[in-house]
Amino acid sequence: MKISIAWIFDHIDARMQDIDIPALLTKLNQTTAEIEHSQIIKTDLKPFAFAQIKSITTDIHVEIPEWNTDARIGLRSDAKEGNWYLVIKEGKQYRWALSTNLGGHKEMLLPAITGDTALQDGSWKQAFEAYDVIFDVDNKSITHRPDLWGHRGFAREVAAILDLKLLPLEDFLVSKKIMPYESSAKGASDMPFKLEIADKTVCKRFAGYTVFDVANQPSLLWMAARLSRVDSRAIDALVDFTNYVMLDISQPMHAFDADRLSNSSITVRRAQNKEKLTLLDDQEITLTDQDVVIADGQRPVSLAGIMGGKHSGVGSDTTSLFLESANFDAATIRRSAQRHKVRSEASARFEKSLDINQNTDAILRFLKLLKDAQMPFKSADAIVSVGALVQPPERTISHAFIEARLGTSVASSFIANTLRKLGFELRQEKKDADSIYHITVPTFRATKDIDIKEDIVEEIGRFYGWSAITPKLPFLQTKPKPIHFVVQMGRIKHLLSYGLRMRELYTYSFFDESFLKEISWDPGETLTVKDPVSENWHRLVTTLIPNMLRAVWQNATDHEELQFYEWARSWSVQAGGTESKKLSGIFYAKKKVLTFYECKAKLHQLFELLGLTVEWQHATEQQHPWQDSSQTAIIMADGRSIGVAGMVDSLFLKKIADGTAFIFEFDAAFLEQYEKPVVRFTPLSKYPPIERDVSLLAPLSITVAQMSSLIDSVDERISSVQLVDMFQKKEWKQERAVTFRYTIQDASKTLTKAEADTISARVHTVLEKAGVQIR
Repeated sequence: MKISIAWIFDHIDARMQDIDIPALLTKLNQTTAEIEHSQIIKTDLKPFAFAQIKSITTDIHVEIPEWNTDARIGLRSDAKEGNWYLVIKEGKQYRWALSTNLGGHKEMLLPAITGDTALQDGSWKQAFEAYDVIFDVDNKSITHRPDLWGHRGFAREVAAILDLKLLPLEDFLVSKKIMPYESSAKGASDMPFKLEIADKTVCKRFAGYTVFDVANQPSLLWMAARLSRVDSRAIDALVDFTNYVMLDISQPMHAFDADRLSNSSITVRRAQNKEKLTLLDDQEITLTDQDVVIADGQRPVSLAGIMGGKHSGVGSDTTSLFLESANFDAATIRRSAQRHKVRSEASARFEKSLDINQNTDAILRFLKLLKDAQMPFKSADAIVSVGALVQPPERTISHAFIEARLGTSVASSFIANTLRKLGFELRQEKKDADSIYHITVPTFRATKDIDIKEDIVEEIGRFYGWSAITPKLPFLQTKPKPIHFVVQMGRIKHLLSYGLRMRELYTYSFFDESFLKEISWDPGETLTVKDPVSENWHRLVTTLIPNMLRAVWQNATDHEELQFYEWARSWSVQAGGTESKKLSGIFYAKKKVLTFYECKAKLHQLFELLGLTVEWQHATEQQHPWQDSSQTAIIMADGRSIGVAGMVDSLFLKKIADGTAFIFEFDAAFLEQYEKPVVRFTPLSKYPPIERDVSLLAPLSITVAQMSSLIDSVDERISSVQLVDMFQKKEWKQERAVTFRYTIQDASKTLTKAEADTISARVHTVLEKAGVQIR
């Protein structure tokens, strides 16, 4: 954004010529905004003169009174007989003056200029602002400062830096009555339009005013020059006034040709889907219900906060105006501008959350420019404003807090003077040995800039000077922290990557919406991002399993077998949003048939690594459609569920790839924090063990873990139980054959065969009572 120093000093009680401009720009760069570069403008006016168009044929015949000559110059689209235009002489040739000739960066034809005797005799050169300094501000450095998107905002900063007087805003406004209304206002004799805000979430304030019997005229020379130097196109007096107001006090406004408004009701509302609107730049857009429009009755006449409509725009024949100035929701304007690829100077400012109270100032500033230009007009008695004013917020902060945050001593008088120069109101009181400041934040700094106490400290610090504060490293006492979880995670990943030959995935923390449609699954209630980078990635994952399935879906055509795992975070909506760590994985084979127990054995390597004893319990409920209801287990450890594992439902898997797959998802936080029990040496028994095998035909409803537990519970002398073999035939629909080997050993004597037989008989009895058949 370009800023004019001469324009800034309109608002300051001082002369620009008396100021060290390079030093000022350096100070501005240190305290206020990042200045990318500056340009000194010294316009030599000798080759310039004003020419009046006499006739237009294949070229344009002009008369130049100052040089007492006639000339012929090339055609231009806005040429009109009788109008005055600035021309430049180059050698013996004449051409139309461009904005770049007056110091602008963008090359634009200067418009017709309002003519008077000064244009004819050349005396205009004595009053022309030939000297200026234009500096370019990095917009990213002032996105948090909506007040700096106009020259008056920078004037306030300059006045504070140089300790100069900022002229009152009232000096730049006319005095006019303002009629406030809550949400709608009826029309009157001199205000024929009813105003209404249909949706206050997108528009907080909307002001309107009518001007009658005004004769539009060409641009004013001084204003056209200033607009050109900050790369804004000058068009004609009335349009220039609206642009000048925006660049002056950072409040966009729009002027409608009142005679082109066919209805007596002006409404700010959300657009209807597929409504059409042709903008001032001749672009036709199709609106959505996420856009905001200003409507003339039912007809949209402006894309609110961005650009006006072509059919209600001001032209050279305009004689009556409807002026509007509003405060629109920043996010809504930004999204509309992006959606329609129409970004304007107005939208750039509304996106920064402008001062809600300043919208009526724009109309008053417009009327002041109209009056100063001595353009005859009639107007309404009062400005109609719909929507409530906001009250400036108050913040309380102590002197000790300021010094503690800055890390240096600051005089109380410096704090008070600095804040007052920046527009804050301040009341100070003593409390014990400290000073307490009660600060009223001006509304032009309260929308997104000054909120917490540290923001106040920053205001003081930037004027005190960050370089004036002696750097001091903070004292930090370091203490050793446990690294068990880091080592544990490394061990787990090492086993999965090298022991089980799995590949680690790194995926987004969002569900892939296109893949969810592919598998016909909706995760239900999730946490969502307000401003996602893509419509395809906006819901935070509640499970990592879809990432595993998606990886198989993308790679199955090129591989016979795939094995993936991911260590990442997921989020649930419980308690307003809960974050948890998950370890998920998948084993997939295209032609080979994977079995539940084969994959279970692989996962047991993980549990053995951690020294973790787990129990596999049959999952009675199917939580997700990819789970095979008959081959899914809840993994229990220390009396709690730490995850789920099981086969992927065959019908579900066909949506992704042919073959079989096994998936698992564990509580990663539990795994990384779990500490392996300390293994203490136990002397070997002097007495020999006895091993017995038992073969069973067991219902599928009884798990291996349950049968093992039953055997172990029979007698304390049973020291271990191991699964030896297990198989199932097709004709055994609800049964399977299982063989266990259990060890019997007494620590105090050698067991006899009779004693061992007695224990074995009890084992058989316990198993048979549980519904298991001894083979």
